[in-house]
Amino acid sequence: MDNDFCKILIISNSIPNDDNATSITLKNMFSGWPAGKVAIVYTSLDNNTPQSIYRVFHISELKYMKNKTSDSDGLLRGLRSSKSEVKGVSGAAADKSLKGNILNYLHTLASSYKALLPYRYDKALDQFISEFKPGIIYSPLGSIAITDIVYKLSVKYNLPVVPHFMDDWPHTIYEGDPLLIMPRLKKKHLLNKVFRQSEVGIVISEKMGIEYRSEYHKEFFALMNCVDIKEPHKSDLHENQKIIFSYFGGLHLLRWQTLLQFFRAVKNSKAYASQNLGFRIYTSDADRAKYERQFGQIAEVVFCERVSQEELIGKMRSSNYLIHVEAFDEKIKKYTRLSISTKIPEYLAAQRPIIAIGPRDIASIEYLRDNNCAYVIADLNGPDVSAIIENSSSEDSNKRLLANAWQLFLKNHEKETQHKLLNYVFQKSLDKSQKIR
Repeated sequence: MDNDFCKILIISNSIPNDDNATSITLKNMFSGWPAGKVAIVYTSLDNNTPQSIYRVFHISELKYMKNKTSDSDGLLRGLRSSKSEVKGVSGAAADKSLKGNILNYLHTLASSYKALLPYRYDKALDQFISEFKPGIIYSPLGSIAITDIVYKLSVKYNLPVVPHFMDDWPHTIYEGDPLLIMPRLKKKHLLNKVFRQSEVGIVISEKMGIEYRSEYHKEFFALMNCVDIKEPHKSDLHENQKIIFSYFGGLHLLRWQTLLQFFRAVKNSKAYASQNLGFRIYTSDADRAKYERQFGQIAEVVFCERVSQEELIGKMRSSNYLIHVEAFDEKIKKYTRLSISTKIPEYLAAQRPIIAIGPRDIASIEYLRDNNCAYVIADLNGPDVSAIIENSSSEDSNKRLLANAWQLFLKNHEKETQHKLLNYVFQKSLDKSQKIR
């Protein structure tokens, strides 16, 4: 059966055993692939080589700079703490004070020009690739340095590239500022070169696919996170003594602000004002340290320990409601507008009512709304917020949403279906590239 799978060289800043969104998606996508048919070039400034079931080559140094800086300098600490929520985009930060804006802008300039530095090319990399003999390069790209090395390896080894766009970084990072013209032009130049090596691509949503097909004149397939679950969960929707609202995922990209507003709205609603409520936040240790104090005035909020992927669906099912949030900030919206969050397929599979809060014109909110899978709040200051929150306590409404959610999960997120699609995309890439050659 291994002959049915081509050899894939993944080039990424994440590997499948990390707990960030890209890693989780990679792990689930390639879990059906024979381990001997996958190798990873892992590009990170972290010097630790990660453990993996796959062959891994770790690139950890920029060509002209060692990544060693001291935290003792107050200005450096201030710059780092003021970095943008979207890399290469000034003003996409929580601190809007004059000092915060200045430090944020300086950090954006410094990090954007540092991004021009390529990774150091190690001759051992050639040996790693020659021994593995890949048939295709797959990469989420996402940065100038990774895009650069993807192109170089593609040309050197005559390999087609299948890029996977998990957010709209091509149209957001380094844009809108004349002082960022060099990283902006470099990004576009390298992306165009990679597209010359690519016949097909993967996108995170059909909305992104429509725009990218029109702009880049390539065939793009929508492929999102997938989950290995065969049967829907059928437990009592209201089995907890407390009414538990749970959020799973990162609080970055100003999601914490939307989540905090929503928790306040629930507490003030007629439907839940007299209820025994619990608000749970399952996030990384780093996000807990950074954002926990923001929720200090709501006694019902509990930050929970990180949950492994194996325990995740069970923890979701221990809640009454699952919360998805997106930021309303205009600069953040440009970055997230075409993306589908990693946790949405997991939410659909968990079979708990979803409450989604965010701008009505971004892909994740549209996806849930158009498929009638969630209670959607598109304006936390609007007059319909209380009505939507109160309607979420209706058992009939919940059952209808859960039935729709399960059908959508089976259609777009069941693991076996997504694995077949991924294999189809890779085979199509090989077939098209061989015809050209």
